[in-house]
Amino acid sequence: MKKLVSLLLVAVMSLSLMACGGRTLEDAFNADPNSKTAMEQLRNSVKESGMDMSVDIKGNTATYTITLPAMSEEQLEMVKDNFANMDTTEMTNEFSTGFDQIRDQIDGTVTVVAIYESAEGEEIFKVEAEVK
Repeated sequence: MKKLVSLLLVAVMSLSLMACGGRTLEDAFNADPNSKTAMEQLRNSVKESGMDMSVDIKGNTATYTITLPAMSEEQLEMVKDNFANMDTTEMTNEFSTGFDQIRDQIDGTVTVVAIYESAEGEEIFKVEAEVK
């Protein structure tokens, strides 16, 4: 479980580097030719862990969808229980830390959404953090 959170935090940090100089996160991402390369490298790193990840950036919202590998029903229930018992406050604080260096360069609030889903596409867990 901690590895999933760590991978997401790496993604947040990657976006924070991309956002320099843009008015919105989306503007910064689209203006930086290295941003798509960095995101593809991150996606490949996630794949090496047996998962898949997509990132959708609209305005100041970055939505990460992390697809877990196929697992038995029993394993899936354990993962759901782990997420249900997770302290999302710590995760939210980590999101905020990832955007500390760019807050003054982006207009408005940045929202990070992380959606974890099963290999079959069932949403297992969703967390949203606003970074002001």
